[in-house]
Parts: sequence; structure tokens; C-alpha cells
Amino acid sequence: MADAPDWRLPAPAEQCARCESALEVGADCTVVLAFGEEGPTREDLCATCGEVPSDDPAAVFWRHKVPTRDASRPVVDYALLREMFERMLGRSEPAYQRLSYLVALVLLRKRSLRLRGFEVRDGKEVMVVVRKVGEPELIVPAPLLDAEALVETREQLTRLLHADLPADATTGELPSLEVDPEPEAAAASEAEAAEGDDAAEGSGPELN
Repeated sequence: MADAPDWRLPAPAEQCARCESALEVGADCTVVLAFGEEGPTREDLCATCGEVPSDDPAAVFWRHKVPTRDASRPVVDYALLREMFERMLGRSEPAYQRLSYLVALVLLRKRSLRLRGFEVRDGKEVMVVVRKVGEPELIVPAPLLDAEALVETREQLTRLLHADLPADATTGELPSLEVDPEPEAAAASEAEAAEGDDAAEGSGPELN
């Protein structure tokens, strides 16, 4: 990213980020996502180092078995994506604003968020969303992302999650802005979305 040149996120490592021991296929591994000033970071830790994953109270971590090197990446876990969104929302750093906006687009298409519209606040355009009908509004920065910035932001998110994002979820195109349905209809729609989330997340990582 042009305004955050020092933020570089490596792909998930084949050795522990702390003790540098090899992460053997089938071994227990702890993944830690931390949220520093320059941008989010990922650490893949061996079983020993993963016993104390992070001093950062905002960090998200989960444990899994190290897959084979040729294993395909899983589809993104939406519970994890929502956790990331909560941690990043409201951060003023450019890296977080870009990622928050991109994650919001994914969650809108997943129906985990509802789009209210766009406003200009303090001279900047923002996207107004809600989690559910009747809940408080959330303000998401809406930075102008050209094609190059969008591709780079998507790649950063993909590396953070080490998962394949839906092909149509991060194109930069906005979902259709529709008037929220009546509360009864909205509740039914959200119940259907929750059932879909449960099915999609059944095999996802256990977050801590």
C-alpha cells in the first residue's frame, strides 16, 4: 500500500514465528492475529509457543493441525471474519480502514451486515451499516480503492486468513442498496442467514 510501505505480511510459515522450530504436518499449531499500529500481523506458533499466544488483549487466535503443504486453502471462516471486523472497526490507520471496508463488503454479501447508506462525515465518505434491524449503526470508512489498491488489500486479507475468499466478494463493487424490509421479514431473513452461517462455519477453527 502506497501510504503504508512497511506493512508486509508473509504467507503462513513452515516454522514457528518465535522459536523457529519446524511446523510438522499434523502437529498442533496456534495462529495469532494481532492488531498493531502498522497493520494486522499473523504468527504461526508451535504447540509450546502457542501456550501463551499473545499479550495483546485484542488479538484473535485459534488452534489447528498443520496441513500438508499441497493442501488447498479452506474457504474463509465467517466467524473469524466478524471477529476481525470488530477489532479493526474504528481504527484510523490506512491499513485498517482499507481492510475494514473490504471485510464489510464481504459481510454485506454474506448478510452478516445490513447496508443503510453512505454519508459524508468530517469531510470523508463513510458507509453506514447495522448488524441487525434495530441495532446501533456502525460507521465504516469508505476509502477510494483503485484496482491496484483493491488487489493488494485483498491479497493482505487472504494472507491473514490463509483462506480463499469468495470470488465475487471483494471485487470492489457495492451490494445493491435496498430499503430494509419490515421487522418480521427482516427477522426471517436473518434467521435464514444464521442457518447458512452455522452450516458454513461448522468445520471452521475454534476461536479464542
